[in-house]
Amino acid sequence: MPLAGLSQAIDELTTGPAVAPPTPYAPFVAAAQKPLELILARNFMSSLSTPAFLVDEEGMLVFYNEAAGKLLGRRFEEVGKMGPEEWGRAFGPLDANGRPMAFEELPLTIALRNGRPAHSRFRIRSLDGGDHEIEVSAMPILTAEGARGAMAVFWSIGDWS
Repeated sequence: MPLAGLSQAIDELTTGPAVAPPTPYAPFVAAAQKPLELILARNFMSSLSTPAFLVDEEGMLVFYNEAAGKLLGRRFEEVGKMGPEEWGRAFGPLDANGRPMAFEELPLTIALRNGRPAHSRFRIRSLDGGDHEIEVSAMPILTAEGARGAMAVFWSIGDWS
């Protein structure tokens, strides 16, 4: 390979090709691309036996793992992405008096909006009608560019002694 060709190959490996190959799927692929940090968080959460929840920077539920699916009454693949209001209604985070909690009070929201970890105990309603008191710890997913999302791990209080 001539030296000029080697230089171009190295440049393409480190920065990508100079011209993107044409494809009829380019707009779809670009729109579906997720930040690397969310992809890595999802991969990490998939390997946990502890229930975990992942939201993007807008608060959109983009994933929860199999352990969370067992507690929530449905797998993520059956439910799909949900906006903050949707997952708030679906899982009904409730305070000690059984009243719906404000979205701003949830650890996941605090982590996302304030860029700091948060922890709380409250009740949720699973999609199959179960009621669970849970502990939740949430943390933001931050980069040099800002928040990419937040993740929370939680567990049912009755499941631990």
